[in-house]
Amino acid sequence: MTFCGSCGNEVDFAARFCLKCGAPTDASPLRSRTRPALIGWGAFVAIVAVAIVLLVHFWSYLQPTPDVVGRWNGAPTNVPAAAAQYVGNGMFQVTISNVGAGGHLSGTVSIAGIYSEPLTGHIVGRHISLGGNFSNMSLGGYITLNFNGTVNGNTIDGALTENIHSLAGTFPVSMSIALSRSGSPQAIVAPSVAGAGLPSSPPVTRISAVQFTGNPGNYSVEIDGTGFGSPPVALPYDGVMGYFKMDDTVEIGYLGDADSLDFVSWSNMQLQITSDTYQSPGDQFLVGVWNPQTQQGATFGGNIPPIQGGTPQISSVEFSGGGQSLHITIDGSGFGPAPPGVPLAPDGQPFIGDTNNLKVTDWAYHAFAGNGGKGVEFAAGNSGSATTLDYESWTDAQIQIQGFAGAYGSDGMIVRSGDPLGITVQSTNTGRKTAWGGSVP
Repeated sequence: MTFCGSCGNEVDFAARFCLKCGAPTDASPLRSRTRPALIGWGAFVAIVAVAIVLLVHFWSYLQPTPDVVGRWNGAPTNVPAAAAQYVGNGMFQVTISNVGAGGHLSGTVSIAGIYSEPLTGHIVGRHISLGGNFSNMSLGGYITLNFNGTVNGNTIDGALTENIHSLAGTFPVSMSIALSRSGSPQAIVAPSVAGAGLPSSPPVTRISAVQFTGNPGNYSVEIDGTGFGSPPVALPYDGVMGYFKMDDTVEIGYLGDADSLDFVSWSNMQLQITSDTYQSPGDQFLVGVWNPQTQQGATFGGNIPPIQGGTPQISSVEFSGGGQSLHITIDGSGFGPAPPGVPLAPDGQPFIGDTNNLKVTDWAYHAFAGNGGKGVEFAAGNSGSATTLDYESWTDAQIQIQGFAGAYGSDGMIVRSGDPLGITVQSTNTGRKTAWGGSVP
């Protein structure tokens, strides 16, 4: 095929003149035009392969952004032994409270039910990244963590990297983790392992973290949160009062208790106390704080670190219903098999009664002053309690209670929305205990 050298029109090879422009073919030299070569098969395959790899890698970024507001919990796998003492058997609780402009996330993250700190993050499509910094650890040093994962419905699968900073140096630890949603999207109805639910309406008293430092017989305890109010007495103060209580193996610091506490400081967002009692690493604890001005209370529970092997862990508690029919779902690990008779009684009916392995307390019932110098406690489910529990099921990872029974309400004490509760669970395998504290929605 040949073309006119002047206008580019196609001409017959033997023609002397271009039929379009009339230029003589001998005066305007003809030029040959060739088609561009097609890309080679090998190069084409390589380009397609690279495109597929890039698409797979960035696919999660290109998907619609799911609703991630709510609570997520899970235990990382392949935890190195050297890091186990810091992560406390690996139970993590993430609360995403807000997704802002540009996919920026805010909330809290807790480790082992003891440490709780703010988190920041970002979500693009289904890809999510989170970060947090844990300081003032009871074992010394601090931890920075970063998580990158993909939201897959009710799970977030990804990789968790911790940098453990201690006096001995900095140790990076990488683990895989799958976080499972606890509750419905945007329905944050249960306090997390960190021990406090999100406020439903201000003002509110809430405990976000409790940290222990020191040694048995000489512990310093820092309680962080909000809405604690002003101190009810001049500080420092060594004694007992009606606005603070700590429940370990025994009750201390409250009106009528034999063991007192040294209250060092008290602000609206932080309390600092010291204790010379017989608390030990691994002991379960419950802490109650009441605002002296509003008399609103909050609870928090967990274990004194380092957590011992065989200790059960509570990752979340969810509520539905109310009053005597309040349904309580306790998720976690290490609860052991059901105690004798639970969940079914010998006659095949759901078990209603007391056990040595679970106790529910309502800390709204106490005395700010008087009543013989000691508060009144609402307690249900433990051996000897007149108020019993109606069990639906009990497994190593979940306990379901479908309400209260026995003498519930006969003394005028009933569970109401907003009440600060405490839950203590004893493993049927090891006998070790853990505790949880938070408010009924």
